[in-house]
Amino acid sequence: MAIMESHGFTPVPIVFMGKSFEDIRDGIMVQLAAIPHDATVVSLPFSTGSQPERMALAEIPGLVDGTIQIACPSRWGMSVAGFSRAMTRVLGPFAGGFAPPFEVALSTKRHAYDVFYRGSRFFPEFTDDMLDIDPVFEQIIADAHPQALWPCLQLGTPGFRKTCPATPHKRVAVVPEQDLFFRDVVADRHRGGDIDHVITLRDSTHGIIFDESWLGGAIHQALEHLELLD
Repeated sequence: MAIMESHGFTPVPIVFMGKSFEDIRDGIMVQLAAIPHDATVVSLPFSTGSQPERMALAEIPGLVDGTIQIACPSRWGMSVAGFSRAMTRVLGPFAGGFAPPFEVALSTKRHAYDVFYRGSRFFPEFTDDMLDIDPVFEQIIADAHPQALWPCLQLGTPGFRKTCPATPHKRVAVVPEQDLFFRDVVADRHRGGDIDHVITLRDSTHGIIFDESWLGGAIHQALEHLELLD
């Protein structure tokens, strides 16, 4: 990310692959083994990536100096309220995961809009014709890889939700005010979680990850809180 490069960090993308959180955690740990232990390391998970990130870093204490989670859940996963909101918009893709190959995927531009931008004053209600004109939604569909069903169930489904270990280092949560899934992380902060500080971005949604010009200010604030700026 150019934001981190501007602060002197070298971004190292971590690829999440696996049929369970445990598989994904193990894959992350293999990739993290290549990171020097004497470097200043900041973890920047997005969305569901914070859960296997928590699990992996619990196995490698001391590797990371701080986490800036972007539009992510608390260590308890998606809240019941978040799950209910999600099902009103993306029930189709979620239900489709119960059939082979048992993966949840965004398959239409309408689903991409509902997940990433609906609710933002910068993206008012879009008609199908408007979705066809704006290239951002086609790009989201092209880039979004299918998610295995079981980790999705472990993330937020009542009765299946998995609690992840608290990370021992400081953690800052950047929370889009209108995030479809994880806006409730603000309340979770006060019930024994591992989030030290919350930065709320007004009028923003899950699609904040695509807007580095807006996200940059929040990341700068987070680095200040983590005391990792020169």
